[in-house]
Amino acid sequence: MARDVFKILFVSVFAVFVAAALPAVARSGSASDAQEEQAILVLRDIKQNYLASLQAEALRTKNPIPQKVSAGPSLWLTKVSPAEVNMATNRYERKAQDEVRLDGKVYHATGAAAELNMKLNPSTRFAKDPMTGKAVDKSEASTYADASGRVFYFGTDAAFKNFLALAEKETVFGYTSPK
Repeated sequence: MARDVFKILFVSVFAVFVAAALPAVARSGSASDAQEEQAILVLRDIKQNYLASLQAEALRTKNPIPQKVSAGPSLWLTKVSPAEVNMATNRYERKAQDEVRLDGKVYHATGAAAELNMKLNPSTRFAKDPMTGKAVDKSEASTYADASGRVFYFGTDAAFKNFLALAEKETVFGYTSPK
């Protein structure tokens, strides 16, 4: 009987050890699935900003808001010039920003405080690619802005296309691209 209790205890401790040793990603799906879920959350936020901009435009022009807005995801983000992006605040400013040259690369920001911040905090020179989850250097990234002016940095244009492709799945937004 004592031997059986010992076996049960040993197996239980071993099972707990093995479960703790497994990476969290292996227990909850692949890393790409988790990153895709995160990207979909970002897309939902971008779509809400786009719809809010349509409502604001309708109020400004006193035109009715269309009952069913089925604009595709390619309208939710606009490619913008990095020179018009304040990379310290990650906002699209719609006008040229000051050049900040650091480590042989060109960043853009406005004001001495932003420049000093980028100089003292190298992490401000990087952003997370919404599709891949990898850090990208803002000076080398493809820059896109949503309707609110928030900027997203993609490592490649292919990553941006894959990001938009997530929104074209019917199960995500109820949107189906024209055939």
